[in-house]
Amino acid sequence: MKKKKILLHNIQYTIGGPKTVLNGIINSYLKEKYEFVFINQNDCCGFNPIKAFLFIKKYKKMIDAEHADVIYVCGLQYIGLLMTIAARLSNVKKVVLSVHGSDWDNPDGTLRKWILMHIIEPLEVRLAHSVFTVCEAAQRTIGALKVSGGKNNAGIVYNTFPNVNYESIQSGVLRDELGISKDKIIITTVGRVVMAKGHQYIID
Repeated sequence: MKKKKILLHNIQYTIGGPKTVLNGIINSYLKEKYEFVFINQNDCCGFNPIKAFLFIKKYKKMIDAEHADVIYVCGLQYIGLLMTIAARLSNVKKVVLSVHGSDWDNPDGTLRKWILMHIIEPLEVRLAHSVFTVCEAAQRTIGALKVSGGKNNAGIVYNTFPNVNYESIQSGVLRDELGISKDKIIITTVGRVVMAKGHQYIID
């Protein structure tokens, strides 16, 4: 039986949630059931309408060439909208959108930000066949999900945790590098330094 082909939108982050999700997908049991192919996004276009048109045309052509069943688009914001438009204009059967962050996370009162929050991101959500967030907070705080109507909201799919071989990691290296004695407790938090990441709770 032929495997269904799924295209993975790869913004080529070297670290972070989106990269973790992609690695989790391609290294999971799902690889036995589906054929995964990366669509590598290696350019942006700003808000230039001509460049945006060329961006959509380029990635539509790339998507069409794969004759895939599904495309997984990573992320909201303007570039996510353009990729979603390219996918909807292509021959792919279904567009799945994952929400890792949003312009709703950092409103600044500018007209540009208002347009991104209330027009660009809700339009992208509407265009996708299925949308999910990677945390509960995003379901509550990202207004694009509510503005768009939420009919295609598939809920939450949590980020996977990287598969780490802890036995291969030498103990005490960080303490030695930073001069921290063994009787001190080290607490580590990972994420962008924004309110939504909850660093304040670690600090408290």
